[in-house]
Amino acid sequence: MISRMIRLATLLTLVQIPISPTLAQDALPQPEIKVLEQGSEPRIAIRMHPDEGQEEVVSMTMDMEMVMSISGMEIPQQKLPGQIFTIGAEATEVADDGRISYSFEYTDAEVITEGAMPEVVAYMQEQHKAFIGLKGTGIISDRNIIESFTMDLPETADPMVAQSLESMQHSMREFSTPFPEEAMGVGGRWQVVNEVDNMGMEIKQTTTYEVTEISKKVVTLDITVVQTAAPQDLVMQGMAFHLEEFQSEGTGGAVFDRNRILPRTSSVSIDMVMKMSADMQGQRQEMSMKMGVGMKMERQGE
Repeated sequence: MISRMIRLATLLTLVQIPISPTLAQDALPQPEIKVLEQGSEPRIAIRMHPDEGQEEVVSMTMDMEMVMSISGMEIPQQKLPGQIFTIGAEATEVADDGRISYSFEYTDAEVITEGAMPEVVAYMQEQHKAFIGLKGTGIISDRNIIESFTMDLPETADPMVAQSLESMQHSMREFSTPFPEEAMGVGGRWQVVNEVDNMGMEIKQTTTYEVTEISKKVVTLDITVVQTAAPQDLVMQGMAFHLEEFQSEGTGGAVFDRNRILPRTSSVSIDMVMKMSADMQGQRQEMSMKMGVGMKMERQGE
């Protein structure tokens, strides 16, 4: 029971790709960007303009720690396995209107085993096999807004993994960094509010960006993320739960070279609190979970 709950918690933290033979999301709804202040002069319109044919590789690392209690019994703090993904991308076409067509592929997925429960390590190693070779294409605007994407994925997908991966079908846009139409200077801030679907959990996400440095070539941002969710019923890995409470807060930053399609660096640290209840073998069980998640993306070869 406990190890299964730990596996569920691990799945909730994964920013992953949906598993289905072909996934397509065309004409995605555009994010609502609210400029809070434009910042000091000089101000620059933040636009991306990579060269056609440009190739890039990034590594994305995730670290997690968790404290859980079940019906008042506290489980010792668990260090969940870390994860490292390697992703390659290419700007296949840059249109006259600034739209950027790209392709990408997950070339490697590694599980960091040190200090983690062997059972959970083995479980995650098996799930990560689904990542290697995942390919896709998409279109973003020169303001880094995802307009469409398509993924060609393996037909042989573990249904247990598929549920966790499907969250990206609805939340791919929420994990990008859209730039405002207006020119921005140092101290400029904007906010994006989205409804995120994570494994069937409906979450309201508010992300605030602030410019700390800007030039014609590079923009550096501070990022703040707040997530909340109303009470709701959930089904995860065939288990029915009722979400009693969910909230998370995170801070981070990113550096964008405006002639590239992927950030030079991007990182965020998130603290999450979640409470759920479920009927198990005729008894009501209450579960609470506190989790810390760190995510970092770095472009290789810098």
